[in-house]
Amino acid sequence: MPELALQLKKLPINIVIDHFACVDASQGLDSSGCQALMDLMANDHCWAKLMGPYFTSMAHPKYQELLPIARAMVQIAPARLVWGTDWPHPSA
Repeated sequence: MPELALQLKKLPINIVIDHFACVDASQGLDSSGCQALMDLMANDHCWAKLMGPYFTSMAHPKYQELLPIARAMVQIAPARLVWGTDWPHPSA
């Protein structure tokens, strides 16, 4: 939801975005969703949980189209990325 990015940027608290913000990985880094995510990640109060690639990519099992997005996130905010799991994956 790129339209929420401006509101999220203004929050006076830390936020954590999970599931790669559910951007459509097939649209690539230039999509409005990816651009909004990268813009958010440039803010010190925005963190991301790197998990649930199946929410954003249909390129199972390696999710290669998600790789440029993950790399961009690492480049922008390496110290504000955490890994997590949705185990036992109730929605997969």
